[in-house]
Amino acid sequence: MRRAPALVTGVVLGSALALSGCAAFQEPPEPIRLTAPPETFTEPPATTEPAPEFTIVDSMFSQMMIPHHEQALEMAALVPERTDAPEVLALAEEIEAAQAPEIEQMRGWLEEWGLEADIDLEEHEDHLGMEGMLTDEELAALADSSGPEFDRLWLEGMIRHHEGAVVMAETELASGIHEPSRQLAEEIIRTQESEITRMRAMLGE
Repeated sequence: MRRAPALVTGVVLGSALALSGCAAFQEPPEPIRLTAPPETFTEPPATTEPAPEFTIVDSMFSQMMIPHHEQALEMAALVPERTDAPEVLALAEEIEAAQAPEIEQMRGWLEEWGLEADIDLEEHEDHLGMEGMLTDEELAALADSSGPEFDRLWLEGMIRHHEGAVVMAETELASGIHEPSRQLAEEIIRTQESEITRMRAMLGE
């Protein structure tokens, strides 16, 4: 019988605790805990509920990563009209190809769990540690730039954005129990850490 791991400390843990009263974030039932060694049971009691498929860590991972990915797609969409740099153009296409399907995957999990996929970020801004998100002003500056200046701003912003996604994915791996979410977190870390290395090289770092 599986037990949900303890929540890790840090921004996302604090967010999970603060959200106990927010309707958008619904915590599933606590997993049952044995009061005697497992071998003393031949079968579970008739009233025993199955261990939950997910916890608030898993649901928050999707609810927070969806808008995080959506901003990355917004940034990628700016690229074709503002630069001719082949490496930047190629990376923007890769980001769009990877993250758009991941958004749909996470939306599907939330729908299965009866939870909201589109949360009001402003309503929950005091509770959410949205790592690496660009501000409206930064996005506007990016949209108003072009050429080498755009490339620099875009790469710097996307590095920070990717670093935030890695932090969020690491939290899911540390405390989540939903195996598909954990697998996605592993893929996000692998892909985005590789892209961070590429972007730093483009900046000459």
